[in-house]
Amino acid sequence: MKFISISKFPGKMGETIFNNAFKNFRIKATYKAVKKNKLINLRYYLIKNNIRGSAISMPFKEKVISYLDKQDNSVKKTKSCNTIIFKNKKIIGYNTDFLGIKKKIVIIKNKKKE
Repeated sequence: MKFISISKFPGKMGETIFNNAFKNFRIKATYKAVKKNKLINLRYYLIKNNIRGSAISMPFKEKVISYLDKQDNSVKKTKSCNTIIFKNKKIIGYNTDFLGIKKKIVIIKNKKKE
């Protein structure tokens, strides 16, 4: 499986973290940072390169929404997408920042009730 990060100014930290995690958990996958100046023909790029998913960085978090076949509620609420999954020729978008913050708020609320 191949995963990428699409960014105008990519770094190498994600590659290091994900590729080490894949290796340690014996997952047959790779993660690569990809520099893009524009989001053009995203679906074709994913198919051609056999990409299963991608992190999306600025300035593409809003622009990628027009390529999505399905938006998670997190994308609908924030109008921003930082993670896509490509499955069965469909691009599904998520905002994992929103999902993480939402989960943390629930944990904090539950601790206050105790």
